[in-house]
Amino acid sequence: MASDVQATHLTASGSVFAGRARVKAIHYKCGTSPTLVLKNVDTNGVTKLTLTFANDTDDNIYIPDEGMLFTGGCFAVLTNVTSATVFYN
Repeated sequence: MASDVQATHLTASGSVFAGRARVKAIHYKCGTSPTLVLKNVDTNGVTKLTLTFANDTDDNIYIPDEGMLFTGGCFAVLTNVTSATVFYN
């Protein structure tokens, strides 16, 4: 069954969405020694995904199949990431 995809654009660490949803893709732009961490619920939640990128990149990450399930919401921790747009449904 298809469902509407939504997106949240971040320029600093913060909440991506509240409640149960699946991350489908991420577009990012970053500087030197960048990492992006997605946690379940909030900043104290369980780390579900850690990504490290090459310096000064601008690219996309696609999550295969049905995406990555976050049961209580998603919080993104951006370190040296200029911006990130997270697509979810």
